[in-house]
Amino acid sequence: MVTRPFGILLVEDAESDILLVNKAIEKLGKDCQLYVVKDGEDLVEYFKSGSDDNENKKNNIDLILLDLNMLRMNGFEVLEHRNKDKDLKNIPVVILTSSLNDKDIEKAYELGANGYLAKPIEIEVFMETVAKAAVYWHNLFKR
Repeated sequence: MVTRPFGILLVEDAESDILLVNKAIEKLGKDCQLYVVKDGEDLVEYFKSGSDDNENKKNNIDLILLDLNMLRMNGFEVLEHRNKDKDLKNIPVVILTSSLNDKDIEKAYELGANGYLAKPIEIEVFMETVAKAAVYWHNLFKR
């Protein structure tokens, strides 16, 4: 039986953060596959139904890491969309953002986020934060 890698979809528009998340996932040494879309609209397009390719994409994602601050369809709008989409609804979403605003944190959880991680300013701490989140969800799914 062939098992697939643990699929992480990063929704992020900052190229520097994409590179850091990718590096953190690579350093894990776990069987993970990182997919990237640049904003909420790209995420919706990524999961659009209608083709075998999109069905495979849906089945390969185990965790979504979601930035809140994006130009096209921000993270809150993505969470609202997720709540209405039967395919997305069951995929855990962890917010990965620079916002430490209590209202943002509260709103994210109210909209169904499964976790909330603030992006640290220090690169190594940022990578460690991403790695710990990925390991947690990876281990949870592999039970």
